[in-house]
Amino acid sequence: KSDSPSQDKAITCKHLAVCGTKAAVPALASLLSDEKLAAWARIGLEAIPDPAVNEALRDAMGRLHGKLLVGVINSISRRGDAKAVGSLIEKTKDADIEVASASVAALGCLGGDQAVETLEQMLPGASPAMLSVVCEACLKSAASMIARGKHRNAEKLCEMVLKTKASRHIRMEAMRNLILAKKDSGIPLLVEQLKGEDTGMLAVALGLSHTMPGRKLTGTLAAEAGRLPAERQVYVIEALGCRGDKSAVPTLLTLAKSSFTNVSVAAIGSLSKLGDASALPLLVELAVSGENDISKAAQSALVAFPSSEADAACADLMTAKGAAHRVVGVDVMNRRGMGGAMPAVLKAAAGDPDENVRIASLNLLREQGKLDNLPMVVEILLKNRSAAEAQAVEKAMASICGRQTDMGACADRLVPGLS
Repeated sequence: KSDSPSQDKAITCKHLAVCGTKAAVPALASLLSDEKLAAWARIGLEAIPDPAVNEALRDAMGRLHGKLLVGVINSISRRGDAKAVGSLIEKTKDADIEVASASVAALGCLGGDQAVETLEQMLPGASPAMLSVVCEACLKSAASMIARGKHRNAEKLCEMVLKTKASRHIRMEAMRNLILAKKDSGIPLLVEQLKGEDTGMLAVALGLSHTMPGRKLTGTLAAEAGRLPAERQVYVIEALGCRGDKSAVPTLLTLAKSSFTNVSVAAIGSLSKLGDASALPLLVELAVSGENDISKAAQSALVAFPSSEADAACADLMTAKGAAHRVVGVDVMNRRGMGGAMPAVLKAAAGDPDENVRIASLNLLREQGKLDNLPMVVEILLKNRSAAEAQAVEKAMASICGRQTDMGACADRLVPGLS
């Protein structure tokens, strides 16, 4: 209330946002007509929970103009003052387009039957300058209705927006809300967007495919996945993996065998995310199928597979007849960090008939070997089967020792080999 400089008053308004009560409302409200301090005053007012603030802002709305009025309208919107709806409806007819736009936006935030009815009436005849803000207000109201379970009302609003010549991003949001409002009955509309040529609507459908709840949608996406072009199959497959619904596993198992590499790789990744043990036999089969993108994807899927059954499946590869299979087994166990497989790895490093398997096992020892493994590693070094194997052994020894804090203990295990 003093004659202090504006900057001091501004800081005081900010403090009142923290500690202000009803007693502060008149002083703050008196600054709403001050071009330098109005924004600071609104900061203070918006944070005070007392209803007196709403009354002060509604009073100010009747006497202010231009940007000062826009600021007050925005504050009313943030506070959710439903009693201001009638006044806001009047302000939607204001000659100042900024005031009219702010009032429309506030109606969208506040919602309620009267506000929504006004927006519905404005929408068909909205001028090009006002169309976007009216559409966005309608969509904000629709989203609020969906959250409150008023799906039919939200559906009507979204359909009205879609009939306008609104910009692309608004139509995309209208389609998203329309599908959500329809719930399960909106699934055919979602599928229609997946198959359409509009990339914006495709993005909407894919976003909902990831997040929209319901087993029915999972089943529909699984049924449609194989019918889409390969690129879109990939998108839907990734969505199935993110949904976390294991009812999609049979479809993904089929798609993992697709003749399109990108489709197969995507299905393998989604199977890993879902973590259903029934996928492990196929993943193992693909992991050892050769040096190609599909086998690499399957190996990575086994590494990331969120199930203890995957440990057993990887360990089983160590007893496979093919040396290439055993190499894959060692590599996958290494990347999974399977410390429990160390006995089998030591056995392979010491005595597997194939040099590639022995070297792969030594590489795992280099990553995960412990102090007690050193004597075995020394014995392997002394066998001196080949230069490549000796190099792998030396790296394993150096890495194991490098991870220890007791150098004397390392020496105790290394010295016997010197003789």
